[in-house]
Amino acid sequence: MSALGMNGAPLPPKSIVLTFDLGDRQLADYEQTVQILQKYDMHAIFFMVAGNIVDDCSTGWPCWEALQRWQASGIVSFSSHSINHRSYAYMTPEQVMQDLVGSKQILESRLGPILGFAYPYEATAPGIDHMLRAAGHQYSFGGNERDDLSIHPFDP
Repeated sequence: MSALGMNGAPLPPKSIVLTFDLGDRQLADYEQTVQILQKYDMHAIFFMVAGNIVDDCSTGWPCWEALQRWQASGIVSFSSHSINHRSYAYMTPEQVMQDLVGSKQILESRLGPILGFAYPYEATAPGIDHMLRAAGHQYSFGGNERDDLSIHPFDP
């Protein structure tokens, strides 16, 4: 966990890591979360679905301009949550690898280094550790802990 610090810096002893997987939430949900983090001088990692990020902030969806603003504030860093939030439990190894690499590339093209990954629906795949390393991820969150794969209103 020491590599989880903001911008890859080591975490102080007894740290708490705040991570957010807001999936397909609207921009306003992210904005509210950032305001709360700022109010309490806290930092967080947002796991982003790369295919859900848009150029036009007026659409109400998470947009690159907002993500870059939050990142510049030092409050939020970003990691990947796939390209389109498909469950890795039902994908071939080739599809999983394409998603790991592709989501990282999309995010890095606008946000810089992406170090981590959160599994959609917490579902992993056979050989995932090797694939994560090969794609350049340094850490991951998740792991087949849900009873179903439906999208919950407050999806973790």
